[in-house]
Amino acid sequence: MSIDVSSLPPLPETNAQVQIMPLDKGLLAIQGPDAAKFLQGQVTCDIRELADKQIRLGAHCTPKGRMLSSFYSLQPGAEEIWLLLPGEQVEFARSCLAKYIVFSKAKLVDLSESYSCWGFSGDAAAELLQRELGQLPEESRWCTGEGFWLLRVNAERFVLILTSETESLIDKLAASAELVSHNYWTLLDIAAGLGEVRASSREVFTPQALNFQLINGISFRKGCYTGQEIVARLHYRGALKRHMYRFALDLDLTNITALPQPGQEIVNSEGKNIGELVLVAQSGALQLELLANLVDENCEDAFLHWPESEGPGKKLEPKPLPYAIPKADMP
Repeated sequence: MSIDVSSLPPLPETNAQVQIMPLDKGLLAIQGPDAAKFLQGQVTCDIRELADKQIRLGAHCTPKGRMLSSFYSLQPGAEEIWLLLPGEQVEFARSCLAKYIVFSKAKLVDLSESYSCWGFSGDAAAELLQRELGQLPEESRWCTGEGFWLLRVNAERFVLILTSETESLIDKLAASAELVSHNYWTLLDIAAGLGEVRASSREVFTPQALNFQLINGISFRKGCYTGQEIVARLHYRGALKRHMYRFALDLDLTNITALPQPGQEIVNSEGKNIGELVLVAQSGALQLELLANLVDENCEDAFLHWPESEGPGKKLEPKPLPYAIPKADMP
């Protein structure tokens, strides 16, 4: 591979129909005869649904229902399951799961050094991948070939996992696409209303706080798993007063020295805490987009507070999500 990923722009600069971006993702494998059985008792998604080359969004929680990590899962072999999650989270996720795996015929293996992950988006992404790889999965499924695994997140977004021996394939694919940084993938996640746990937001959110109940990230039929009692109680009580929303933010502040981090406080005009930042990405030269979990009734009165700024901070401008927040959950 000849691409210098350190110098890629944060946003597309042309009207190319395909964008390729290096993903700051890692792979954690659960391997062994008890891999599926073990993971079924630990995560929010139903591992049995990984059959037929399906992928599932999921989370691993504390016994109190707070998210330790979030991921996409797939089953590349009968005795192996992969979790695709932020690179900064792989070792932490491994150590958390290791507390429970002691009596299982399974082991946890960090595969991050052996594979690279690339994101593809755009109107012609499917056509390019079909042409160069010779196959294409349906939405929420994956396919594989010699030295690659291709996951289809939605109609126009894909994750390509490559071994070190096949990483040079990116050079060939990049000849027909525009290269951008990981920031653009995060921006697409924000537009899709897809939050995730980062190192700075561990144990801050429940799965419902990231709208996982609305995007098939929680199975309420699978049975017990760590944190299940709390997660189920939130669901069946039917009285959620906080959800994750999408916002835009102008950066016309001169006294800000660092960008906000997931987990950072969201306040109202009176300075009262109403929620936390989930994800943030650059959307323009002087603009950010973000996802934040906050009290429903404060959507029009939300501010991102920087510690070094005076007052509540900068007002967040609501933007639409591709799915609806159920009215039955609203106060």
